[in-house]
Amino acid sequence: MRSSQTSRSFIWCHSPIAMTESLKAQIDAIGPLRYLISPNKIHYAHIASWAKLYPEASAWASGGVRERSAQQQIQVSFDADLSDEAPPEWKDDLDQVIFRGSRFLTLPGLKTRGFLRVLTLSDLNS
Repeated sequence: MRSSQTSRSFIWCHSPIAMTESLKAQIDAIGPLRYLISPNKIHYAHIASWAKLYPEASAWASGGVRERSAQQQIQVSFDADLSDEAPPEWKDDLDQVIFRGSRFLTLPGLKTRGFLRVLTLSDLNS
């Protein structure tokens, strides 16, 4: 899991993990959670529980995750689909591209605000 704060002070959460009281307190302390990101079709299982705790957050699906969740009988709904281009909600803070050619399409985020540059990758394997 990785969380980033956007320039509008919203929280972007990449591959949310099982929620704990401590984790919720930390998230709540840094800003309102607005974006739940499934970076690939194996990192989505906790998005539904987070969406219940943060109903104002939108859930974003990577390629294949809707089909995978149906096959695995994991109830999760998504508000939007990710693409190679960062959506307006975070394009000023994060770049993104979908890596293809792996078993799992994966969405990395590259934080570009200020002097900090961080490349986030998930499961780049063949």
